[in-house]
Amino acid sequence: GVLSRVNWIYKDLQENCNLHPLLEGEHAKFEGYRLRITGHSLGAAVASLLTLFLRDEFPQVRCLAFSPPGCTVCGKLSAEMGSFVTSYILDTDVIGRT
Repeated sequence: GVLSRVNWIYKDLQENCNLHPLLEGEHAKFEGYRLRITGHSLGAAVASLLTLFLRDEFPQVRCLAFSPPGCTVCGKLSAEMGSFVTSYILDTDVIGRT
């Protein structure tokens, strides 16, 4: 489910939306802007993994994940993603603690 959506979005970005001229280079349309990916719940899982996929092309990309499922990635990968993914878990929300 989640990984198939990430693959679909990533492929769509590669084929239909060249982000480089928008964000990078001397004539960037949005020079100085930073790429941020956000999502809530399952969308947060998608956003986190999409950010991981985009890291090679956009090292400054960051993700804000609101209540992502706790089982999105393994513990080791979660620790590695900690420098570019910030997760927000609200009070007693069960989804982020699974």
